[in-house]
Amino acid sequence: SSKGVLRNVSPPRRLMMPRRRAAGGRRASLLEQERPNFFTMSVAHIPPRGRITVEIAYQQRVTRDAGRYSIRFPMAVTPRYVSEPIGFTGVEAETASSEPDTARLRFPVRSAAAAKTNPMAIRVQLDPGLPLGTLESPSHQLRVSEPEGGLYDITLAAGAVASDRAFVLEWTLEAPETAAPLLFVEEKEGAAHVLAMLAAPRSEAASAASTGREAIFVIDTSGSMKGESLRQARSALVFALNRLTPRDRFNVISFDNHPSRLFEESRPADTTALATARAFVNALSAEGGTEIGAALTAALDGGTEDGRLRQVVLLTDGAVGDDVALLRQLHRIVGRSRLFTVAIGSAPNGYFMREAARVGRGTMLHISDPRHIWRQVSALFAKLERPLLTDIQAIFPQPAATQALPEPVPDLYDGEPVVLMARVPKADGLLRLSGRIGERGWQTEVDLSAARPGVGIAKLWARERIDRETARLPAGGDPDEVRLAVLDLALRHQLLTPYTSLVAVDTTDARPKTDRLAERKVPA
Repeated sequence: SSKGVLRNVSPPRRLMMPRRRAAGGRRASLLEQERPNFFTMSVAHIPPRGRITVEIAYQQRVTRDAGRYSIRFPMAVTPRYVSEPIGFTGVEAETASSEPDTARLRFPVRSAAAAKTNPMAIRVQLDPGLPLGTLESPSHQLRVSEPEGGLYDITLAAGAVASDRAFVLEWTLEAPETAAPLLFVEEKEGAAHVLAMLAAPRSEAASAASTGREAIFVIDTSGSMKGESLRQARSALVFALNRLTPRDRFNVISFDNHPSRLFEESRPADTTALATARAFVNALSAEGGTEIGAALTAALDGGTEDGRLRQVVLLTDGAVGDDVALLRQLHRIVGRSRLFTVAIGSAPNGYFMREAARVGRGTMLHISDPRHIWRQVSALFAKLERPLLTDIQAIFPQPAATQALPEPVPDLYDGEPVVLMARVPKADGLLRLSGRIGERGWQTEVDLSAARPGVGIAKLWARERIDRETARLPAGGDPDEVRLAVLDLALRHQLLTPYTSLVAVDTTDARPKTDRLAERKVPA
């Protein structure tokens, strides 16, 4: 009886619940994007003791790292901190912020001591293609049925649980992985949409000799990190410090309302400096605001004099609302540094953390459970010691008619795959990849005609293109050009963006026009 319609909500962008329909007693729902990973669902005319069903579908690709596959389904949102411009406080500051609709980021939050009345049940049907080696969730206890026809049926052992953290599922395959590429293709709108995942030449990792580097560790000590999040961050940072060698130089910067440097400038990682750093980190406590911008400026304002690789590692929950302003700042100051983000906690701001790492040509790591700190952080810092592949180039058969992502292809670290998505006229011909392993050249070719059929690849490609288009804004892109490009992609692929919202209206009356309406916000 109802149908979802994607509508253009170009500025003024806020498209409120269709009041004419609501006043007429018809049920309606509105799904809006506040930020790329933060959405609001509004529903009109839920009758007393009544039930409304809203069904949402989306596509997401599985990630793979060092033979471990994972997928993360967010079930909570962290309250967002918005920097207050000088001369403004409170609500006035939100109105004056450079971010649009920051007032929309203010939402009620359920007390941790209150009863949890937002239950979520999860069922996963996993088709891994090969028998599983391991299957686990760092976030929840699982119940797994015996596979039938290679299909694993997975539910939560506790049944319905509170939506207070992200659900994470991780697995490995029983058989050792090969270097064979994974290729999938979806035909849509007269073009082929290709997803290619290519294993890196791990056997040659030893040839990329390790050299000294400069490591700058930035740790969030704001109020949102209080408790387990800060304990995780401190543990991760001490582990990282212990991994440094005398060839390396380092510094530590903590931040809340203001950044605080351990040393005035980076120092060699000798016994005395490391002992001072560990004492500094273990004494950190959480309070104040999340002024990431000032901390990034302090971390990225220098450069190595001897040309060594400079790596900045940011440990935070990323609970900020001024994402665009921060990314614009990063574009200006990142220079030749590499930025790696470590997202701490059960519901970090994943969009900002991923985009910050992308701008900084680094990677993002999410730590949701303290039991897995050592495995995850040790794997990250093993990678940081030396990129495996650099200066990567991907050339498709018809480059002039191809729209490929990511562009440029980031550095590749040991254990990671090269993941490419492209819209090509036809899935045939050779995809040529080249790069450097240390000082040596590397290249390989992949036959696109070997791609297997896939579903949802066109939407994934369009979502990635939209993210890249909106990323042009912090870098100084023309707002009108970005809006038109995003609208074209969003309307053709039915995706939510800052310029589009999804509206569904039931054609039947659900409320007498004389009844009063009341609005309630559901606490996160």
